[in-house]
Amino acid sequence: MLQQQPKIYLDFNSKAPVHSYVKQALFDYLSSDENRELANPSSIHEAGRSARSLDRSARDSVIGSLHLDLKQFSLNWTSSGTEANQWVIRTALVHLLKKKENPIWAVATDVHDSVRSMIPFWEEQGGKVTLIPVDSHGVCDFSSIDSADFISVLWVNNETGVIQSLKPFAHLQNEKPLLHIDAAQSWGKLCPQTEEHLKVFDYITLSGHKRGAPTGIGAVVRKSPLSPWILGHQEGDLRGGTENLLGIVGMKAASEIQFDSTHVEEFRNQLQFQILSLDPRIEVFGKESSRVGHTLFFGCEVWADHAVPYLDLHGFEVSSGSACSSGSVDASPVLLSMGKSPLMARSGIRISLPSDPNDCIFQESEVWVPRFIEAIKGLLGNRVS
Repeated sequence: MLQQQPKIYLDFNSKAPVHSYVKQALFDYLSSDENRELANPSSIHEAGRSARSLDRSARDSVIGSLHLDLKQFSLNWTSSGTEANQWVIRTALVHLLKKKENPIWAVATDVHDSVRSMIPFWEEQGGKVTLIPVDSHGVCDFSSIDSADFISVLWVNNETGVIQSLKPFAHLQNEKPLLHIDAAQSWGKLCPQTEEHLKVFDYITLSGHKRGAPTGIGAVVRKSPLSPWILGHQEGDLRGGTENLLGIVGMKAASEIQFDSTHVEEFRNQLQFQILSLDPRIEVFGKESSRVGHTLFFGCEVWADHAVPYLDLHGFEVSSGSACSSGSVDASPVLLSMGKSPLMARSGIRISLPSDPNDCIFQESEVWVPRFIEAIKGLLGNRVS
């Protein structure tokens, strides 16, 4: 019988726990003596105006965290990154169908499931889809785009952590296609210099809980119009429903957190070295590409639907890739798009670390890392023959 050990949470790409700075901001907000900011932002009385001011400040803070011009970009709240992505895609389709028949959507093969699942809808409505391939290292071949009216790109892959270069889009001027970038996994995890090419994109989608905000808040940062999504007068008559002020407060606080990922990347690389040293057949996906420092995705020819519960029983909470599809035992579409075998595509184990180098995960690593390596050794005895 396994000895009970403290659980080690290594699934921050699925959901980062609410950050301590965000918790304090939420506590201060909820315990305000006057509660002037607890009102409905649509109300015209003083308390409503106070809430509306907080809302506007949060929008500016999130846009500013991306180093974008507040005069060029605006922000609309959503309930999640998934909603943000699908709102943008439907907007592009509605807009383009008014201008031409069979608009072409170029979409990378490694996109998040919330984007990939919209492909049948686009085609059912009369649009055409072109898939942008990725190579064996997870890098998109944007030169393959021959013609497109709308392009969707995942900046940082949620499974491999591979960062796509935005330089191919930097010099697009007038007559360019509509550009959408899913920045859910990259927000707050890349240096400002990396973000300089963001300004060319029409739509940038974000998810709060990937950066330490509560679940239930996301955003579309944009310089092009959005189509109405939910009937109602909120969000400029685009998305009805009272604003989620708790989520907005959390989103604002999360946008103010600054991380130095140098230590996190060094730790990831050391852990990666130990794992690779166990067996030459272990493969780290995207290892030769530019990756965010907190993600490590590897395969060891053990079915993920066995590996993840096995590691859970040994005290380690990891995932087999995207949490939006990890309830399935199907092969990872991301790994298949990278040309991996069906076996390897079903054996992915993702470790995703906190972005905060002061997190207890790093402080307690001398205790849990040896246990984790031993658990991986035990896992290797269950390879698919």
